[in-house]
Amino acid sequence: YELLHISYKNLVLLPSIGDKVALSLIDYRNDEKEMNMLRSVLPELTIINTLFGKDIAGSLSGMTFVITGTFEHFSRNDAKALIEKHGGKVSASVSKKTTILVAGKDAGSKHETALKYGTQIVGEEYLINLQGEK
Repeated sequence: YELLHISYKNLVLLPSIGDKVALSLIDYRNDEKEMNMLRSVLPELTIINTLFGKDIAGSLSGMTFVITGTFEHFSRNDAKALIEKHGGKVSASVSKKTTILVAGKDAGSKHETALKYGTQIVGEEYLINLQGEK
């Protein structure tokens, strides 16, 4: 249930979530009455999650990532697994459908292609922050 823990910074990265919706979600999470109601239905959601075998509330759901370059703290496979754990999809090449390019040292032509398409480009810090989310 990533929505209960996702940071404002990552909320606004989600498709169709802007500043106002992100702030509303944060306010909702801070309302104890609303959270008690949500906690009461979590067991049922866990059953649904188990039946379908996937994270139905992944914080990166609907987002496509490309990983390029080298990182100090992650192998590419570890970075890919982390993104997929949070519901994101990892592609091998940058296209117009790419949401975020995770660029390490020596990013090369994928970085140039992402710039051409106006794709958001982040560094290893993004993965470190993502790793800290439960």
